[in-house]
Parts: sequence; C-alpha cells; structure tokens
Amino acid sequence: MVIGLLPKVFSQLAGTKDVWCWKATSNGKYSTKSAYACIEEQRERSVQVLLIKNHLVKVWGAAAPQKAKVGAWRALRNRLPTCDNLKRRNIPLDEVDAVCSACFHHNESVNHLLLKCPKTEMVWVEIHRWIGISTAQPQLINMHFESFINLGTGKENEKFLTALWICTVWQLWKKRNECRFDGKGWEPKNLNKDFEGHSFGFDAFLKKCEC
Repeated sequence: MVIGLLPKVFSQLAGTKDVWCWKATSNGKYSTKSAYACIEEQRERSVQVLLIKNHLVKVWGAAAPQKAKVGAWRALRNRLPTCDNLKRRNIPLDEVDAVCSACFHHNESVNHLLLKCPKTEMVWVEIHRWIGISTAQPQLINMHFESFINLGTGKENEKFLTALWICTVWQLWKKRNECRFDGKGWEPKNLNKDFEGHSFGFDAFLKKCEC
C-alpha cells in the first residue's frame, strides 16, 4: 500500500525546488537566538538526566528499607500510580477519584501529593523542625530531594538525610493509600509522631517504614 503511494508523492514533488528549513522557528528561518535556545534546551536535558541518575544511585545505596527505596525511586521517576499517571495510561477515573485524598482540592500528582499539598507541607515543616534546619522547599520532586540531602555537611549527614527523605516519602505514600483504599483520615499530627526521632530513635523509624 505504501509503495503504491510513492509515485504520487514523487509526482507532486517533481519540479519543486529544494529549500533549507530550520525547525526551531515557526517560519522555518534560522536565527542565532533560536540556535542558542536549542543548545540550552539540550544542555538542560543532559543535566537533568545526569541529576536523576545521580539521585537514583543515592537512593539505591541508602540505609533504608527496600520497600521505601523502591517507593522513592518510583517517585523520583514519576512512576507512582498517582491519579494523573493513571489517566496517562488511559485508566478511567471519576473527577472525585482524581482529587488528592488528603486535601480534596487539587488533582493528584507526585509533586502535589508529596510536596505541594497543604497537609503534606505540614509534615515537611515538622521534619525540618526536627533536624533543626529551616529552608524554602522546592516544589519539584527531584529538586526537593537534591535540596534536602544537602541541608547538612559531610557524607554521614548526607546519608542520614537521604534515608530520612526516602522514609518520609514512603510514609506519605502509605498514608495516601490508607486514605484512598481503607477509608482512613489524614491526620498530619499523628503522622508527624512517626518522625519524632527523640521518642524512639532513627532505627525504630526505619523499622516502622518496613511494614
């Protein structure tokens, strides 16, 4: 069928003049500005890819439960089955089901559920209070991870913060599933108790994340 169409295509092209077309602009004409924009876009993509790879190496090497590391890896890759990702897979969802099960005001996505949701933000505020560092929190999951693990200085602090970030994300995801599938309410105060290191220590916190 395709081969049969070729003579028609070539007959339409016969007698036409070949021209150069620059795809980076709407009019097809080259400009230095558009070329620079293309280079910057490629550079940003390369940096982003390297950053994600670096994050994944740190996640898999962290001293955290395997389930928590898998959850964090999926979050950083935007592979968690949040409502927006389910829609992309053509899985039908009612409007009510697509809403965040914590705040009931915004559509659920990885960035909203784990970072932007007001109830989630309360948890991160408590985490920062616990470790004694207050700082602005990025609203994109990879940027948040990068910022959080670099709050301290030295390799040991980075290892601790990496494990803490992983386990926090895992706890938030588990809490989301309890709300959505078990009908439990989202109680940030109760959830925050799981992060109080002064009451049971970090080892116990890791054990909690295993279940």
